[in-house]
Amino acid sequence: MSTARDSLDRGMVVTPQDTTVRVLLELARRKPSRIFAWVVVPMLPDRYAVTRMNELAEIAEDLGPAILDMPLEAVPGLLRPAGSVQADVPQEEARDVALASPGERVAVLEGNEVLGVLNLGPRQPSLPDLDPWRLGGGAPYQWPRDRLPLSEDYVALDGQSPVEELAQSLERSEKGWIFLVIPQDAGTYSVMQVTDDILEDLDEGLPRLRDRPVEDLRLPDPVPPIEEGSVAWRMAMERVMDTPERCLPVTRGGRLVGILAEPERGGRRPAARPPRMDGADSGAGAGGEAVGAEIGGGEGGAEDVQLDFEVGAYDGSPETAQAHRFFNAGFFPETGLDPLPVDRPLALDGGPYRLGVNVGRFWGIGEQPDARFALDGILKDALDGLEQDQSLALVVAVRPWPIGRNVVQIDRPSQELRVPKSADGPLVLFGLTFGRAGRHAINVDLFYQGHLLQSMRVEVWVVRQAGVPLPGDTRAQDRRLTFSRSS
Repeated sequence: MSTARDSLDRGMVVTPQDTTVRVLLELARRKPSRIFAWVVVPMLPDRYAVTRMNELAEIAEDLGPAILDMPLEAVPGLLRPAGSVQADVPQEEARDVALASPGERVAVLEGNEVLGVLNLGPRQPSLPDLDPWRLGGGAPYQWPRDRLPLSEDYVALDGQSPVEELAQSLERSEKGWIFLVIPQDAGTYSVMQVTDDILEDLDEGLPRLRDRPVEDLRLPDPVPPIEEGSVAWRMAMERVMDTPERCLPVTRGGRLVGILAEPERGGRRPAARPPRMDGADSGAGAGGEAVGAEIGGGEGGAEDVQLDFEVGAYDGSPETAQAHRFFNAGFFPETGLDPLPVDRPLALDGGPYRLGVNVGRFWGIGEQPDARFALDGILKDALDGLEQDQSLALVVAVRPWPIGRNVVQIDRPSQELRVPKSADGPLVLFGLTFGRAGRHAINVDLFYQGHLLQSMRVEVWVVRQAGVPLPGDTRAQDRRLTFSRSS
């Protein structure tokens, strides 16, 4: 029987209600993903307030540095006392208590000791605009250059500069690409990676394209820069992933010094689409059939789904199974178990759709298997201790990542996911409803015993009618790892 202990999140700080915010920040400073660390505050007998550091940050945005010397009990709207549950109570009973508590979370105890938090609310909400650790004027964060390299391969041009200047910078680049940075209003920048493919477009396109201003390129929406070292490196990378082109301008003392970009894949950055000129032929999307993954199985439901793929040197043996299993995701129609082609957008007139997730041999969205998506070491250790016919129970939580007003609706967003000892796991399917055309994003979080192991962000373009092509080299479906416990 599953108990509350099986779904704990232990990333927390337990502290009295007279603790000041300044002291709390020090207590939480070394917690993994500290902006999302839980704060459990004992109140009246058998009553506990459960809040989160990001919720404190949202209040601090209004109060400013004055919040630092406030005791937690004096911070307006922060502490909302509720009951608790013991770790050995049945999970369903604990879930009922959590659902009836503020924020749909509850403290889990063993006797009088707080073990963790059972959370049925958002697994990892959006990052706040304010990093509360910066309120006290602390030293800048040190960004690890191996995980967050700052690129100086950029050219900053005025919007009226001729495209010829960009072309000359590209011709001098030894990498075959460069970041284009154009200052916009209110201190923002339009930033995009351009490749030397644009040189062919310029030479083969309309006359005198090189004389036109760079602002005639189809530029992405402008984004505000980030000051170097102003936030923790994981927060900086989250901001990178939120930008239209996944590249973010960095300033030092207010002066532009480089670009943070999505980490390289396979030793190179993802291929960027060549910029097109407004008024020039933008071309049509690529046609043809996708080499999609085939999933066999009948009407027997997710437990009967069998995955049939050839990946690397996988031979089905227990010794190689773990090394060739990955965290996978892909889109499916409302019925049936054949995944949709990964090189085509979804369509409003073709839904509803489903998102399928499993752990097994690679299939679905993305390029060939990447070690970052492989099984976490903690799972490999747990699987080693199982009998051949046993499996581990994980939780996969799926949540929309808003892009403007594009927010997908998800049915049953948290479900159990099984990982067998040495075989592909069954699919878990989530119903999706898209209400708007455009780019959508979905976060997929993988938990084991209450610990977040990996987070994947899946992106997909949705068009109004099936068959409508995407412009240029726009990627219809994509994924990227946004968190890994082992990285």
